[in-house]
Amino acid sequence: MENTGIEYIASYARSRGFSVTMINAGLHGLSPDDIIQIIRLSRYRILGISVLHWTIKSSIQIAQASRRFHPDRYIILGGIEAALNAEYLLANFLFVDSICLGEGEKTVAELLSCFSGSRDWRSIKGLAYRVGESVVFNSPADLINPLDALPFPARDDIASVFDLGGPITVSTSRGCFGNCHFCPVRSFYRLSKGASWRGRSPMSVAKEIKFLHETYGADLFSFIDETVAGPGDKGMERLRELAAGIRDSHLNIDFFLTIRADQITKDGFRELKAVGLKKVEIGIESMAESQLHRYGKTAQVKDNHRALAILDALGIQSEIFMIPYDPEVTYSEIKKNFTFYRKRFSGKKARYDVSPLTMADYLYPYPGTRSRQLYESLGLLGHDYFVPFHALRPAVTKTQRVVGLFLAAIHQVFPMSYAGLGNLWINSARLPKRVYHEICLTSARFGKLLSDLTFWVYGITSSSRPLTAQRKRQISNRLGKFLALASKRHDQTRRIMRRYGSTEQKHPSPKLFPNHFSRQLYLYGRCKKRDFIKNSYKKTLEGDRLLPVLMSLLENEK
Repeated sequence: MENTGIEYIASYARSRGFSVTMINAGLHGLSPDDIIQIIRLSRYRILGISVLHWTIKSSIQIAQASRRFHPDRYIILGGIEAALNAEYLLANFLFVDSICLGEGEKTVAELLSCFSGSRDWRSIKGLAYRVGESVVFNSPADLINPLDALPFPARDDIASVFDLGGPITVSTSRGCFGNCHFCPVRSFYRLSKGASWRGRSPMSVAKEIKFLHETYGADLFSFIDETVAGPGDKGMERLRELAAGIRDSHLNIDFFLTIRADQITKDGFRELKAVGLKKVEIGIESMAESQLHRYGKTAQVKDNHRALAILDALGIQSEIFMIPYDPEVTYSEIKKNFTFYRKRFSGKKARYDVSPLTMADYLYPYPGTRSRQLYESLGLLGHDYFVPFHALRPAVTKTQRVVGLFLAAIHQVFPMSYAGLGNLWINSARLPKRVYHEICLTSARFGKLLSDLTFWVYGITSSSRPLTAQRKRQISNRLGKFLALASKRHDQTRRIMRRYGSTEQKHPSPKLFPNHFSRQLYLYGRCKKRDFIKNSYKKTLEGDRLLPVLMSLLENEK
């Protein structure tokens, strides 16, 4: 998907007269080695890298290569992960010059201004950097307010977004007023001065959508905010104003949004549906009250059920996010979560509202969160940057790892990101109804299989029965059947992908590319994604190789 963070930074810097290019590696299907080769051949004064949790190792690899190829170039890291880990990153990676501790638009523009003039960049607010062996944190920068003052984000990558079936991302607000224990967003914004949540005016949002619709022909959008509605009654009023802004602009569009379960109302979302709302992304996190309490959620299980019932009744598709595992999770909580999964994947209606590939997700100790403090107090933080799942109950740890390994094997041969099937939650690629139904049904069967696997594995890992040779054979045979069924589901999906998986534009319009670099990057990325898909079609779910690994996990310390 798009990275609106770097798109806003590029647009703001360009509006100040600076030349900026950007590379969204994930969107273009580029590996760290691909990025390094581009950097090696490029000329630039400043390299900025937006760091996400799952990209931190590759970000460091790219920064190190930049220093090797261009020793006198300036390197700055940004994003939530970098900002909340600034001291660690600067102390351990001396080739990084500084870290942006807040929003990047004004900071990067000031940095560019310093290098084009005589001002010392170390005076910029909201920067962290080294002085000798110490890390210095400058005074906090002000959060941008009002957000309407920002230029619309640069859309250099819009052709690639269209190739993948959309949607175009739109940011209508920044920040969050929640206090979820696993989310680092509020900690990130506390590094700057200003309100924890700020919203653009509905008129500004409608104006941007209209511009994208009229300029590029975009008709599918995703509001990527932490939550579109602001706090309290004013938040709900903002949703109504947003619906009115879209309606008054006479836009025939479809869109998604993200919101909390306790903010969904029937009347409000009926209005939003009338102007194009097709999908709601909702982090219900758990169907166990005790787990929600540990997560710091204000919504209760009844709110989750009520929100999903409202969306179902209105015919609005839901995309459900859950965190079924945490270090203190009990079997009772696992049972509630996976019983819920099983119900969503069963019945007459084939659903695609939970991605089966998320069913081993766990409470991750992101920096700046109470989850991090919990892991630290339990002694679960290791020396490696990545923290694997570990529960207080060994049976839970083993269950999550077996299912997680099973899922990882499926994911290797299930490259939905570049398959060209569009957004499967709403069938944005307009696949034939029969085909779309088959995809949803196959996904539901995957989900049910994983639910059954989870209950079965927990039954083994929590049992006091000894693993005799005969019992091992029985377990191995059952695991083999799970793998055979997963392979069958994969083959069904792959046949569909081979036949329908392409939304590439044969001759993308020149107006989609604001400069030569963006067009060349698009063409390069398209070749890389084609190769990725072609190679994935050759892969199979190698049950014979996976089975002994799964058995080893089950037998370990039994």
